[in-house]
Amino acid sequence: MSCRRLSRLRSFGLFVVLLASVCAVNSAGAQEPNAAQGAAAPTPPPAALGEEKIRQALTMPATIEFIETPLADVVAFLKDAYNIPIEVEAAALDEVGLSPDVPVTRNLHEVSLRTALRVILRDLGLTYLVDDEVLLITTQEEAAQRPVTRVYPVTPLLPINATDADDLAQLVRETVLRRGARGGLQPTVATYGPLLIVRDTEEAHDEVEKFLSRLATGLNAAVRKVNP
Repeated sequence: MSCRRLSRLRSFGLFVVLLASVCAVNSAGAQEPNAAQGAAAPTPPPAALGEEKIRQALTMPATIEFIETPLADVVAFLKDAYNIPIEVEAAALDEVGLSPDVPVTRNLHEVSLRTALRVILRDLGLTYLVDDEVLLITTQEEAAQRPVTRVYPVTPLLPINATDADDLAQLVRETVLRRGARGGLQPTVATYGPLLIVRDTEEAHDEVEKFLSRLATGLNAAVRKVNP
């Protein structure tokens, strides 16, 4: 068989595989939910989906090297690299004597984007928050006055047969948020069934996430020790 003929067959075969895959996906999507699947989960509003995309990007690895690079150029680079909306609140920066052209010098390898941003911005006395589908770079004072509400599903962290997260909420208050929002509003922690609802600064939410992750790791280790 000629090379040209073989190439055509391979291309045709690839087309068939792709077509079959698309048909399979469409067929699966067209199936109506059965009784075992239950009711469809509520669809999050578009704003929630946009903010979730940003939070997912913050967990992605980052390797950066900036030498006397204007903050505006750093933002433009990260915006393109991670395909998320990032803005600088110029008015807030102006109040503390900074501008979007303030130089950034940092060299970081294989850290999360969240960590890279925290390090870069902390050097400048700045921080960020995620709100209205935008990652907004602003001053720490401004961020402290604009707390963010987030909902954490915590069913895996609750004792067996527990129906609410009140004890966990108290633990978060006493160990993570006991100092309150620095220079701003006091944090709010509430529960709704197996959900933990926290209203605090973006940086405080980072600490809550770390705490819940470590708590989950500790509980899993305890279970493995009891049931090796």
